[in-house]
Amino acid sequence: MLKTFLTFLITLYCFSSLHAYDPSGRRHYHLALHATSPLSLMSKGGGELELRNGNFSTLVQYTKYWNAFAGKQYGMEFQKYFNSRKPHQYYMYLKLVTGESTFDNKKLSIIGQTQDIVYGPIGYAGGGGGFGRRYNFNVFFVRWNLGLKYCLLTDAGAVDEYDKSLHNMFRLFYFTGPGAILEANFHFGIQL
Repeated sequence: MLKTFLTFLITLYCFSSLHAYDPSGRRHYHLALHATSPLSLMSKGGGELELRNGNFSTLVQYTKYWNAFAGKQYGMEFQKYFNSRKPHQYYMYLKLVTGESTFDNKKLSIIGQTQDIVYGPIGYAGGGGGFGRRYNFNVFFVRWNLGLKYCLLTDAGAVDEYDKSLHNMFRLFYFTGPGAILEANFHFGIQL
């Protein structure tokens, strides 16, 4: 499987390099593979596939969370780049996300939580936007982004009012979990 995937990438690289230069000789990239948030491997990790056409990019994302809100998140992101002739570029982005998550209070035992609460899976969907900067180094790149995101819990009506710990649990979802309102990510990868 990996051999087939690498063969596909090499073939795509050879094909895309035939028409990938502008009149000034600067290389334009059409496909990129990202590793998402390698600095936060204690709580999440993932990857993205980017298709770029000029100053516009479309990314398909997958992120896996393994902290107190373990689960998977799928997303679609649209980026608009500025100064496409410069090696380092600013961009704005809009994104849509969906996924499901399960809360496990035992993972918070390091901060003194002793209750045995497991709740979920809970589905959610949301969107957000922000800005970032991309640093291109030939076929390698590094980028960061900062933005705001909001997710709605699709199963929020099923929460019982009897337990105040569930209320605190959802605060964590919006602060450190997959529904974190403040979004800061670091990415690196290769581009073809």
